[in-house]
Amino acid sequence: MYCFLIIKRSRVVTAIILLIAFFSASNFAMFIFGLAGRGFPIQAESAIYTDEEQDIAVQMVRGLENNGVSLGITQIISHYLMIAVNLQTGEKQWVKSASHKEKLIGHFMDGLLVHHRNGEFGQLSLLDIETGKELLSEKEFRQQHKALIDILSNGAHDIVALQNNLYVEGVDGKF
Repeated sequence: MYCFLIIKRSRVVTAIILLIAFFSASNFAMFIFGLAGRGFPIQAESAIYTDEEQDIAVQMVRGLENNGVSLGITQIISHYLMIAVNLQTGEKQWVKSASHKEKLIGHFMDGLLVHHRNGEFGQLSLLDIETGKELLSEKEFRQQHKALIDILSNGAHDIVALQNNLYVEGVDGKF
């Protein structure tokens, strides 16, 4: 019986020592490879837009990830997301991946207007605020609102949506 207690006790002591060694080694590795203490700051890229009932809030955000230092230059990776939160429950309603070439403009035609700055001409699409799904794709928007796309292709710099009206800034700086 005495021998059994010594063996059982030595297993517990060995397990505790191995656990402490594991935590020490993993923390040491985190500091060596620069992973410990790294933050992931999140910045707002747009205003917060809500639906008519104030049940859902949508915002475009950018997360900055430090990817290490190379030749004295810090490498930063940006991640862009459009996030919808249910204001009644506090839970995520939907999340949509975005890029630095997209801008959430605001409410327009019963949806959220997104400006895509890819290629020569700016393109627009319309999202459903409750589901995040496209109501009008870039191609459909271009076909249905050709006059607006022509204005954008003639050097429009910024777009603002206020009270379901769209204001486009031209090269002269006026809307």
